[in-house]
Amino acid sequence: MSLTAVSLAFFALSGVTFTFPFYLQIVRGYSTLQAGLCFLPFALGQILGAPRSAKMVARFGERAVITTGLVLVSGALIYLTRLSIDNPLWAVLVAFFVFGLGMGNVIAPASTVMQNTLPINRVGAGSAVQNTVRQVFGAFGVAIVGTILANQYAHALQPTLSALPAQVPQAAKDALSSTVAAVPQVVEPPGGPLE
Repeated sequence: MSLTAVSLAFFALSGVTFTFPFYLQIVRGYSTLQAGLCFLPFALGQILGAPRSAKMVARFGERAVITTGLVLVSGALIYLTRLSIDNPLWAVLVAFFVFGLGMGNVIAPASTVMQNTLPINRVGAGSAVQNTVRQVFGAFGVAIVGTILANQYAHALQPTLSALPAQVPQAAKDALSSTVAAVPQVVEPPGGPLE
């Protein structure tokens, strides 16, 4: 259970940290620095959650703490999938905080449980396996969530993009950042206004 919990948490973490800079920079128009600062509540949630998770485990048991952490991560993810440009920034930051708090309550106790169940001469190998699985699920998170994002983008904007003039490059029809860059050319191309 512990390895599965950590794997799912890292899957979610990688998916969020890969996709949400697009939302913050392209959709909301934040600079790179501003978008990066928006992730600070996530770090704060982990800083508060991870050290306190040991006391929570002593009081409620590791299964309850890890499950609660996964519920917090899931709740934050469900909210984040419903975001639009109209959502207030404070709500996004609170969701990031809850996400980080959940991660802190999953990773620290689950890692401790995994290490404590191994004989002392296998702790190094166990740590290596644990780290490898984290990295693999992190890569899956980027690949799967990125693919879902790209497919949703292409599907949702297909009717609008098919109406664009022929001089708009195909790349603008494939990626949001390219579309945003191409819009000024369509509105006011280098040779003058479109007929």
